[in-house]
Amino acid sequence: MTHLPAILRRLSTLSTVATVAVVMAGALGAGAAHADTWQISGSADSGPLAGSGYSGSASWAAPVAGYDGSVVLDAFSLDLDGRSYALSGTATGEAWYAAGVFLGIDYQSDAALTAAGAPAVQLVAGFTDLADAHLAYTVIDATDGSTALGFGSVSYTPVAAAVPEPATFALWLAGLGLVAGGLRRRAQG
Repeated sequence: MTHLPAILRRLSTLSTVATVAVVMAGALGAGAAHADTWQISGSADSGPLAGSGYSGSASWAAPVAGYDGSVVLDAFSLDLDGRSYALSGTATGEAWYAAGVFLGIDYQSDAALTAAGAPAVQLVAGFTDLADAHLAYTVIDATDGSTALGFGSVSYTPVAAAVPEPATFALWLAGLGLVAGGLRRRAQG
């Protein structure tokens, strides 16, 4: 019974070190779940907007390795012919993957924009490869209601995620070592 307070102090010290280790591991792993962000660019190759360039970006929650299917876009923007397109109203978008390989984005512009005279825009993901992805658009003539179709090439460029420098991890480990050392010294003294 005389050793009980020493044993309890020792358990308390181990518990504190374990708690600090779990909290730090959680903080280091917090960045593990990330978003895929891609820059989108290209030009209209045919139709009334031929030669017009466009650019934008999109992001979504990154799927697990080897994923097959679509992921709903969290953010999307595209500028074409002086018009801005985004996820709003009836506009929808999904990023497509096959065996974990990005195939492109399916996006359909908001019908309200088309009614206001903007071209109806659709990005189409590749079926088996990113190189198959393309842009399709429809321009509606305001005077007679006639439509003209056009297509364009699309290029996707991944935006590199911020990766902590090795010095950050070294600092975390040094802090953990100092906390553990201080607790050990306190338990011995």
